[in-house]
Amino acid sequence: QDDVERRVHAEGVRVRVRKWLQDLERTFYGNAVSYDKALELGGLELVKALHRNVFDGQGEEKRAKALERYVRHQLASLALTSSEAVMEGRITFAPYEGR
Repeated sequence: QDDVERRVHAEGVRVRVRKWLQDLERTFYGNAVSYDKALELGGLELVKALHRNVFDGQGEEKRAKALERYVRHQLASLALTSSEAVMEGRITFAPYEGR
């Protein structure tokens, strides 16, 4: 976080960056925990978490269901990828079609 803050300041941005970064960090890790728990629980929990976190609970859940299918497919592909490839950044993800 400090490195990002220094870079932002170096670019001339003079706002309350620290608070913004703390909020961003809290949201990121909160969502990550939410998705992990949803994957652990199974059922429609991931759809619910995606609908809440990605779509802010707005609109039809069918968008979240489409995203859930994509996430599960990517997770299955990632599970087949070697740790070495992941650590070296040699991974790719399929484009999201949003259907």
